[in-house]
Amino acid sequence: MIHIHRRRFMAEAMAAGLTLGEARGQTLNLLPDVPTIPNRLKGSGQLRVANSGGALAEAERKAVYEPFQNLTGIEIIETEGFAIPKIKAQVETRNIEWDTATLGYGNSLVLLQDGDYLEPIDYSLIDAPGLQDQYRHKYSVSYVTVATVMTYRTDAFATAPVTWADYWDLKRFPGPRNYMSGSQGIGVDLWPALLADGVPMDKLYPLDVKRAFRALDRIKDSIVTYWATGAQSAELMADNQTVLGTAWNGRIGPLLQRKLPVGVSWHGANFVYDDHIVLRGTPNIANAMKFVAFCCIPEVQARLAMLIDYGFTNMDAAHFLPPERLRMLPSAHLAEGFFADQIWERDNRKRVTQAWAEWILS
Repeated sequence: MIHIHRRRFMAEAMAAGLTLGEARGQTLNLLPDVPTIPNRLKGSGQLRVANSGGALAEAERKAVYEPFQNLTGIEIIETEGFAIPKIKAQVETRNIEWDTATLGYGNSLVLLQDGDYLEPIDYSLIDAPGLQDQYRHKYSVSYVTVATVMTYRTDAFATAPVTWADYWDLKRFPGPRNYMSGSQGIGVDLWPALLADGVPMDKLYPLDVKRAFRALDRIKDSIVTYWATGAQSAELMADNQTVLGTAWNGRIGPLLQRKLPVGVSWHGANFVYDDHIVLRGTPNIANAMKFVAFCCIPEVQARLAMLIDYGFTNMDAAHFLPPERLRMLPSAHLAEGFFADQIWERDNRKRVTQAWAEWILS
């Protein structure tokens, strides 16, 4: 078990004269070892993985891909970036370029609604008692918990904003804001507007779309950027282009690590899962299922949680993380936010996306 908090170690190492790269290299040595795996997860050949790129993909390389290759004998061929249309095209033409991909659970529901694009997960390979039922889906397995949170510049306000109502309060908290674009194809964030307008978290769904856009109207002139990537949301805050914003919590973690004047509020956070899926018809289905099972091992999930501020889904991973690290993850803040209703989001995505397109041009 690890006994040194990663961020504290990084700060102490850099204070001792190490560069960020050297400090990060030493941090990698603190990751928990993955135990000997059962023979059923071993194999040969290759596995083609499509991931989301960016900070999460960088963490996955060290936390997951390298030990998977070393322990299973299966080589990973990595592709950054994925899109639902590409998955559909590959399956429909039987020209499979990715064996497995990582995407939000809501996106996997969209795929299932549109057709027979995914293989059912082989749970006979998964030995993970700590993996709760809510993360076990027929056609995907959730492996990280991601939060969309409110972020702010700590040097912009005498009192820190806490709630989404604060984000909407232009008098107490003036200044330029950023907001996630609703044109990315991954859904529209209407829930902050409803929380700011007084809707309780447990009464959010079904979302009152018209009410949400009326609330957004009140702050539209103060939203200077609608970000399209997680990296962009972090840059807007790091460069002081905006004083309030929305962000995926894993993108803000590196800013906190650099001790930039950026803060996070977990109040009213929106929690979602990222899942592993296997493309229907892949010739590497056996290796793909072994990879999915490997990602459920608690030590593997703990390694990933040490390198990026996303929560685990196998609760046994907590045994391999220090308490200070646990407090930085979404897993420690679930009571402060809510889980999105992915069924509602799927069923209403086209309608809401069209409403966003009309609103943004109005």
